[in-house]
Amino acid sequence: MMEKTVLNLRLADDDLSFVVKMVAQDSKNKERLKQFIREDPVFRKGLISDEKLFKQVVKSSPKILKISPLLFFEVLLRRTIEEMRKITHTVERTISQRIPVFDIKETLEFLEDEEVFYYLVHLLDSFVAVKKETVSDVDIDNLIKLGKETTEDYRFDIYKRIADICLFVLGIFPEYVMQDYDYLYHDLFFGKKPPIIGELRRNEGDYEVLGREFYRLAARQETAKETNLTEVLSSFSQNFNLAKKPLNFISEYYIKIAAV
Repeated sequence: MMEKTVLNLRLADDDLSFVVKMVAQDSKNKERLKQFIREDPVFRKGLISDEKLFKQVVKSSPKILKISPLLFFEVLLRRTIEEMRKITHTVERTISQRIPVFDIKETLEFLEDEEVFYYLVHLLDSFVAVKKETVSDVDIDNLIKLGKETTEDYRFDIYKRIADICLFVLGIFPEYVMQDYDYLYHDLFFGKKPPIIGELRRNEGDYEVLGREFYRLAARQETAKETNLTEVLSSFSQNFNLAKKPLNFISEYYIKIAAV
């Protein structure tokens, strides 16, 4: 088990109320249950893995349900792991192919660590929680340039963001390269088309190389040590291809980005 990271993954009171309502409607002490969810990771995992909760979450969008993207993605990732335990292989998706890969055992072993799991929740949440995101915030080339020009104090956030973008693209939009992703991202999240920015067209291998490298660089920064993220970021660098597999599953079977 990795050392506990410093990520803001506390569920809001509205989220906790929703979980308790769906899973333990007849409980006489709902506040006590909410406290258990806050304080006991095992208890939290058990309730959020509940099938009734999952079925309710996938019926509608977080906005309609009045829950946070954080809870939404945690529920989907918990269910994804359960469903992946039932299959024999993962699937690599391209724009024209679906290729079976027999790495399900390695993928599940990677996801067994709760720090890995919650980092994926954090990553997904980060792409919908920031309301003022712009083209430059998801433009890898601009971020790489900024990382070279900025002071050391800011490099951790930039390196981590570059790696997160690479994993998010390959996990949620595996059929598309960066140009197409810029269009999808802004059309779906902001309801408008982005300006034409003339990005270089990258293939899957390019994203994986960049993702591995920038997770490695982020892990080497002093901020990674201060936030106890060194080990988890190093693990994502070493297991980048496995990290995208649960995101691929969510993208294919559960998530409608426009509804988040």
